[in-house]
Order: sequence, then structure tokens, then C-alpha cells
Amino acid sequence: MVDLFASLMHQDELLVRRGFPSMSSWWREQFQRLYAAGVRGLVVRAGRRGGKSTSGCRFVVNEAIQGEWTIPPGDVGVVGIFSVRTDEAKERLRTIDAILTALTVEHDTRASEIRLLDRPIVFRVYPASARTAVG
Repeated sequence: MVDLFASLMHQDELLVRRGFPSMSSWWREQFQRLYAAGVRGLVVRAGRRGGKSTSGCRFVVNEAIQGEWTIPPGDVGVVGIFSVRTDEAKERLRTIDAILTALTVEHDTRASEIRLLDRPIVFRVYPASARTAVG
């Protein structure tokens, strides 16, 4: 079984060596608590420039490439990125693309999604609206 917190910290070290800023100690603590508790969700109340997007992108990349997901043949695991404005969600795809490139993870980037080439996983943008929830 993979220690996902340890792999996240290793990923952070690799990214720092490739010019990314280090994840803050506050975010490290939050992710450590999340993994230690064994819960499947995290709610954070943070202001602008609080590191939500970059830390969140690192987290989902780690989960996608290190997580032990069972995805049946023919299916694709989807990491959804939601935002009220689609252009804001697409900014996260640019961050994920940069992280995957720095980590030398083979992937295919398109306008609204990034597909991993060695695993059946895709990062996909969705608008967060009432219409999306109903549809």
C-alpha cells in the first residue's frame, strides 16, 4: 500500500527542484491530517492567495498517479475540476499540466481535459452551476 502523504511530500520535493515553490507548512499539515484521519474530503476556508489552487492541484495529481484506484476495463477515472467560471477551472488544468510535465508523467492535454497516458484517468473541467447539478 502506498503512503500517499509520503508520496505527496516526495512530489513536492521534486517540484521544488524543478522551480516550483514549496507547499506551505500549513497545507502540509492539512494533508497530513486528512490522510491520518482516513477521510475522503477536505473543506478549507481560505482567502485569496492562500495556496488553495496550487496545493489542491498537487494533491489531485498525487492521488491520480499514486492512488490505488480500481478502474474497470473500458472505464475512465475522472478527476473533476469545478468552478463557477469555466476559464478559472481551465487555469487549474494549466497548473496540472505544468506539474505533470515537471514530474515527467506522460499525458495528453486538450482544451477541457488532461488524460494520463499510462493510466485510465482524466482531469476534466466542469462548470459549477445549478444546471450542472441538475443535468
